[in-house]
Amino acid sequence: MSITHNEVTVLDFDHTYVSQKFLHDSTFEWIPMEDIPSTSRYCSNEARAEIYERLQHRRNKGITFIGNGNYHYVSLLLLQEIDSPFTLVLLDNHTDLQEPSFMPLLSCGSWVLHALESLPNLEKVVIVGIRPDFTTEQIPAHLRSKISIIPHNHILFQKETKLLSHIQSLIPTANIYISIDKDVLDETAAKTNWDHGKMQLATLRSILQSLSEHKSIIGVDICGEYPAIDFFDKEGLLATHLNEQANRTLLQTVKSCSRIAHARVN
Repeated sequence: MSITHNEVTVLDFDHTYVSQKFLHDSTFEWIPMEDIPSTSRYCSNEARAEIYERLQHRRNKGITFIGNGNYHYVSLLLLQEIDSPFTLVLLDNHTDLQEPSFMPLLSCGSWVLHALESLPNLEKVVIVGIRPDFTTEQIPAHLRSKISIIPHNHILFQKETKLLSHIQSLIPTANIYISIDKDVLDETAAKTNWDHGKMQLATLRSILQSLSEHKSIIGVDICGEYPAIDFFDKEGLLATHLNEQANRTLLQTVKSCSRIAHARVN
């Protein structure tokens, strides 16, 4: 199925999108996931199979809103649909390369490792904006040639044009998939349930625009919401408002990209 820039899917694991009014556009497809047990942070094999089954029945394959970072592992299930060589560009404050604590469960911190070890079409992972205390020595030796990292302290002290050129130079394929966790952003731009990086929203927008000018984007997902709130949670209300503004900006940026690919997926 061809991917177009206006095909939006909202996965409702945690009701964090209910109050984000712009996502209730009648053309956006909402898929309920909240009734599936064993999905937060760690995903049981049964839950994984059920999530995958529901994803296969969706109409829209283009831009996916996942929920808070506890469900970032859904990106792996989306990547499984790609049937041509591609690079994963991950914008995240964390690498998500950890060995899961409860083997063999898939987790929000291990999905990139699973992807590299199980997806033959995934040629490279470029991780942008991660914590500066991460080093290449922490990457499993057999995967180091397939992973490039750009810590957020390099972003802060590098000219934007040089940064964009550097990212492009690390991508060996024509096709890319972009996964965004808003914890890569400074807390003034978004508020998540994880620790934050220092990237500005304007920098993230520039990265997306630059990627679209040079590569074919075959899919985008966005996560990093604040946990579901009630009406009396003032901090939560402010966080949700901030995240809605960021999500709206990211969606508008992706839609404006001129080279969203028409790529076939299973």
